[in-house]
Amino acid sequence: MIDSDSNLKTGSGEEAVLVASADIFACLCACTALSVAFVDVLLALLMEPEGLPGFLVLLPPMGLLAAAMGIFFAVLYQAWGLARPCEERDLLLARSVTVGGFLLALFVLLWLTGMFSTSALAQAPLAGLLTFSLLGTLALCAGMGAGALVQRNTPTAESVVAVLRGVCLGTFGLGAAAVGLGLWLSEHGLSLVICLSAMVPFAFLVLRSNAAGVGRIPLLVLAVVVASPMATVFGWRESAPTSDLAADVPIRRIVLLTVDTLRRDSLTLYNPESTSATPAIDRLGEDSLIFEKAFSSAPWTVPAFVSLFSGLTPDVHGINEHFPTLPSEMQLLAQPLQAQGYLTAAMGNQIQLRHMNRGFDVFKVGPMPPPFHPLTIFGRLLNGKWSKNRWTSEGISSRANEWLRKNQEEDFFLWLHWLEPHLSYSPPEDLLSDSVLDSDLGRSFPATSRTLVQSGRLIRTEAERRWLRELYDAEVRYTDRVVGRVLDQLRELDLYKETLVIFTTDHGEEFWDHGGWEHGHSVYDELVSAPLLVKLPGESKSRRIKTPVSTAALFETILDLTGAKRSDQPLRAPSMARLWQEAEAVAAAPSVYIGGVAYFEAQEAMVFDQYKYVVRSDSQIEELYDLVQDPGETHSLVDEDPVLLDRGRSLLQAHRKRVQETQGQPPLKGPKRDKLGDEVESQLRALGYVE
Repeated sequence: MIDSDSNLKTGSGEEAVLVASADIFACLCACTALSVAFVDVLLALLMEPEGLPGFLVLLPPMGLLAAAMGIFFAVLYQAWGLARPCEERDLLLARSVTVGGFLLALFVLLWLTGMFSTSALAQAPLAGLLTFSLLGTLALCAGMGAGALVQRNTPTAESVVAVLRGVCLGTFGLGAAAVGLGLWLSEHGLSLVICLSAMVPFAFLVLRSNAAGVGRIPLLVLAVVVASPMATVFGWRESAPTSDLAADVPIRRIVLLTVDTLRRDSLTLYNPESTSATPAIDRLGEDSLIFEKAFSSAPWTVPAFVSLFSGLTPDVHGINEHFPTLPSEMQLLAQPLQAQGYLTAAMGNQIQLRHMNRGFDVFKVGPMPPPFHPLTIFGRLLNGKWSKNRWTSEGISSRANEWLRKNQEEDFFLWLHWLEPHLSYSPPEDLLSDSVLDSDLGRSFPATSRTLVQSGRLIRTEAERRWLRELYDAEVRYTDRVVGRVLDQLRELDLYKETLVIFTTDHGEEFWDHGGWEHGHSVYDELVSAPLLVKLPGESKSRRIKTPVSTAALFETILDLTGAKRSDQPLRAPSMARLWQEAEAVAAAPSVYIGGVAYFEAQEAMVFDQYKYVVRSDSQIEELYDLVQDPGETHSLVDEDPVLLDRGRSLLQAHRKRVQETQGQPPLKGPKRDKLGDEVESQLRALGYVE
C-alpha cells in the first residue's frame, strides 16, 4: 500500500495534492453512497411504514434536515482535513478556488432546483434531506475540481495509482447507492442489503485511515448513523399492527368492496340484458344474499359514503359538499371494529374519501399528494415514479392482494374502493365494443368535457349518447375484472368461505334517463338504486331479498353480525340482519330515506313497499312512482292514487319529525369545509368536480 502519509509530509507539493485528491474522492464517494443509502431507508420507512402512522412520529422534520447537514459537513470536514498537511502558501490559491467554486456551484444548484425556500423544506423535509445532501456533494466535487485545475501539476506514477484507487472505490460506492435508489423505486425490501454494500468502500477507508490522515472516529460515527435506521426497519416490522380479536367473535374477517358510480342495471346479475358482462360479480352473487331493492342515501359520493360509514341519513349528518370536516362526535364504521380487535385497512382511489380514515390502522385511499418537493429535480423524478400505477384500479387490486397475503392469519376488516366506472371513461381497448372501436368519436371520454355535455354543446345526438354509454359499460366490465382479482385471491388463500364479503356502490350514473347526464342531481333510480350483495361466512346458496333497504344500514348490520360495541345513536338506519334471520321481517320493513342532492333544486324521497315518493324542496312539486310496474319512473301516480300519495307524505313528515325531536333542527352541527390546496383542486378538476 502506498504510504500516503509520508507523501503528504515529505513529498513534493504536487504529488501531495494529487494523492490527497484521490483520498478525498474516495472518501467523498463513500460518504455520498452512505448518504444515499441512509436516505433510502428513511424514504422506505416513510412510504411503507410498518406499525407507525409515519416516520415523522419518531423524528421531527428539523431533525431530518439536521442529519442531512451533518452528513454533508462531515464530508466537507474530511476533505479539508486531508488537504491540511500540504504547505499553506502553495495551496492558498487552490483552497480559495475550492471554497469559491463550492459556494458558487451550491448557489447555482440550489437556485435551479428551488431549494432556497425554507417553507418548502419545512413542508417536505425528506425531499429536502435527499436533495440538499446530493446537491451539496455535487457542489463540493465542483469546487474541488476547480481547485485541482489551478494547481497545473504533473502526475507521477504514485499519484496516478492513488487517483485510480479513489476512482475505483468511489465508483463502487456510487454504484451501490444508485442501485439502492433504483431498487427502492421498485421494491422497498432491499434497503438493508444496499446499505451494507455501500459500507464496503467506507470500511476500506477506516482500515487505512491512519495512512491517509483521516480520523477513524468520524468515519465510525457515520457508519453508526447509517446502521441505526437498519435496526429501526426491523423494529418497525416487528411492531406492525395485528389483530386482537376475542375467541368468541362469530366473524373473523370482513371485506367491504365498493365501486364508484355503478348503475345497478349495468350488472348482469340484476339485468340479464345488460351489455356489461360481469362474471366475477355474478359468481359472488351465487354465494350471496342479493338485495333487489337496495338504495344509496344520496346520488353522489360524499353524502352517500358518510351515510354508509356512519349509518346516518344525509338530513341527519348534514354533509353535502366537497371535503367537509366531519364532526368529531361522529363515529365511523372502522372505529368500533378496531376497538373490537380487528386489524383495519382501507385502499382505494377517490380523493373525496380522504376523511373516512377514522379507525383504520392502514389507510391508503388516494390519490394522495406525492411526498417529494415538486419544484426540485429529484422531487419531480421521484414523484413520477412514486405515483405511477399507484392509484389505478389494477394497482389497488395488486396492493390489496399483497396485503391479504401478508395478513391472511389476522382477523381483519378490509375496505377496498375502485373509482371506475366514474369519469373519465377510458377503459382498456380489449374491453371496448366493436361499435366503439369503429367509431370516429374516439375510445375514451375525459372528465374535463363534463360541463360541455351538461350544457348541451357536446354529445347531442342519439348515436353519440349510445357511444358514451358503451364506454361506460366497458368501464363496468373492467371493474368486474379488477374486483374479480381480489375475490380470486381470497379463494386462493382459502379465506373466501369464512369471510363476510359485502359488495355495493355509492351511486349510479344517468344517461339521459330523465333528460340529464352524470350524477348528483336527482333521486331517480338510475342514480340511487344500488347493487348490494352480502356473502355470509359459510354461506353457499344465493337468495334474493326484495325488501327495500338503505346502504346506510350496513353500519348497524356489520356491527350486529360481529357483536362490536358502538356509540348510542337512535337515528342510525337499523340492521338488515333480521331480513334473513326472521321470517316476519318483510312485513315490518322500514321505509328508506334518500336526500343529499348536490345540484339544482334539492329533492327528498321515501321508498316504501314498491313505491317511491319524491318532493322538491322549493317548488314542492311531488312525484309518485310504482317501481315494479314503472321501473323507469316515467309515469307519476300523484293524480291517480291519493291514498299512496298521502302515505308517502306521511312517511317523510314522520321521518323529519323524528330527526328534529331527536337531535334538534338538523343538521345538529354544520360541517366546515376544508381548505383545498392546488394538488387537491387539480385532482377534483380531473374528475370533473370543479372547473
